[in-house]
Amino acid sequence: MNVRRPSRGVLLLLGVTLVAFVVTLYGRRLAWPFIGDDYVFLDRALRESFAELWSRQNADFGWYRPWSRDFHFWLVTHVAGVSPPAFRVFGFVLWVGALLMYSGVVRRAAGLSVAVIATLGAASLSLWGTPLLWISGSQDLWMLVFSMASLLLFVSGRHAISAIPLLGALLSKETAVVLPVIALGHALFVERAKLREALWRIRFLLAAFVAWVFIHPSLLSHTAGKAVDSAHASPVMVIVRSLLSTVNLQSWPAPQDLDRVQIVTWVFSAAVLTAAAWWLLRMARREQPTTTPWLWGLWWGVAGLLPLLEPSTGWRAYYFGLGALGLWLALATWLARRPGWAIAAIVVVATLRGASAATPSYEWSESYFIRAGRLLTIIRSEFERRHPTLPPHARIYLARVPNNIGLLAGRRSALQLWYRDTTLSAQFYNHYRPRSAGEPSGPDLFFRFDSVRVLVEVHEGPEDLAAAMRANPEWQPDHEKLSMLLLKSGDIDRAAEEFEKLSLLPDGAQAAVFASVCRLTGGELARSDSLLKSAQARTGRPWADMVAWRQSLLVTMPRRATP
Repeated sequence: MNVRRPSRGVLLLLGVTLVAFVVTLYGRRLAWPFIGDDYVFLDRALRESFAELWSRQNADFGWYRPWSRDFHFWLVTHVAGVSPPAFRVFGFVLWVGALLMYSGVVRRAAGLSVAVIATLGAASLSLWGTPLLWISGSQDLWMLVFSMASLLLFVSGRHAISAIPLLGALLSKETAVVLPVIALGHALFVERAKLREALWRIRFLLAAFVAWVFIHPSLLSHTAGKAVDSAHASPVMVIVRSLLSTVNLQSWPAPQDLDRVQIVTWVFSAAVLTAAAWWLLRMARREQPTTTPWLWGLWWGVAGLLPLLEPSTGWRAYYFGLGALGLWLALATWLARRPGWAIAAIVVVATLRGASAATPSYEWSESYFIRAGRLLTIIRSEFERRHPTLPPHARIYLARVPNNIGLLAGRRSALQLWYRDTTLSAQFYNHYRPRSAGEPSGPDLFFRFDSVRVLVEVHEGPEDLAAAMRANPEWQPDHEKLSMLLLKSGDIDRAAEEFEKLSLLPDGAQAAVFASVCRLTGGELARSDSLLKSAQARTGRPWADMVAWRQSLLVTMPRRATP
């Protein structure tokens, strides 16, 4: 189909609309902290050389993505430092660039009006919230940029050169594997080539694919694995939810915890897309496309489903981003003949986007990362309030941290970035171990997350018990957990101090016995007997029984850790 050269004004306004839309939705979240896997890739970017970034050993979680993970994090940190706003602005640029190239692909196949509708409709999808909020979403954004560049070159007749960005897409995320299939659909349905001729046209893309298969260090072994998410392993469920995600209905809208700012943002962002659709469709010349772009869009959408049906992949809405672009091409081809319907469709989908984004979900959706970002921001503020600085080599141990917020991930924790000190370490309680003789000395700090007070510090050593228990109603269970943690790790002397503190409570007889056992293992018989007598006075049991109790605990006592 021959399409007139589009007005530069239409493309310029389309780009301005996309920028305004993404800034409206996510601009106020630019400074949110890194989350989860971000720390894994940051750690590598900050300690590896440029050459090491491309090592085939860097296949974290079974996937080899050197461009979108290792190189991307290395590039941004070397240009802008460890700056969440810089990473997110970079992500915005990638997203806008990818959709503008997508509009170019659609325009060449179906005309400018279809391109406007498809681009604005695709932009309204809530599935983009994940790669735009989550800095590690660079993997999907780079894949999308390279994929659209490859398709744009292919539909322009530059078949050989189109293989270069395909290789970049494959080195960004494995879901780009369907690009040759999508290009084949263009040759069959838009260019009307015979099958043999169509296959010949994608030969360079197939060559890039074969090269990538040999480069990838773990592709075959990883894809042969079991389903990672049994709740979404059903092919029927994958297909249904993926198709519904193209209109923001992958989950039934049930927005929660909306504040005034979110509501205003929700309404204004939908208004931006609606106004742009109305104005751009007036500016664009409405061509009457044939049914072939519609068929190609369906082909494209089905191709985008294929990676999600692989058992080891699982399902997340944003995994279907590439396939959703194809389905919006098909839908826009029909809507282009009905401008009023097209504007109404964008109004509905953009409105559903806000509802979908505010619907609670743990499937790495926008609401998932909004929750994580909020919690991490609150936790950081509380840490800095309690401890404006931390001594070098301090070790922080955490309990009851909310699931899946990414406070601790990889070798580099959030606290190292917040305090700008790589000597700090942060772990969950169950990772506590006494320091070895060769480790630098420093304090060990223990915290429990609390939904009301955010962070409760569980202090070792002497305390004013009355004041401490007034400040923390869970003081006793907190210190019982800490004392047992120290005991089980072989840190017997520190455990003894905690048990002795607990033994001062009215119901502290058992703690006194544990403290007695700890002191006995350290050769402090007089102190051990004194603690045992204190326990005997509270229980009223015969001395022989108390000694037998101590002896039974002594047999099961963990071995003392060797410094």
